[in-house]
Amino acid sequence: MVQAWVWDLDLQPAHKLVLLWLAGRATENGVAFPGEREIRGRTGLGERMVRYHLRWLARDHDDKQQPKRPLVVRVERRITSQRNSSNVYILAVP
Repeated sequence: MVQAWVWDLDLQPAHKLVLLWLAGRATENGVAFPGEREIRGRTGLGERMVRYHLRWLARDHDDKQQPKRPLVVRVERRITSQRNSSNVYILAVP
């Protein structure tokens, strides 16, 4: 169900690739918690590109500052004040 939602979205290929990968790892409720290193390894995208796409998917506007619906909510999980564990990504599945 989560992946079917992503396939129907009109997105640039790299945005869709990252979102599809998250959807493939998500629970039935649309919750995923992969590390960025894992996303890079599976998608073939570089560190900066993965971070860019994750930020874009979570924003409420596009690159031209036009409003858009955020497709994921990113929740940071802290181990200590200096380090994060993998973030939690909640996909905005209708």
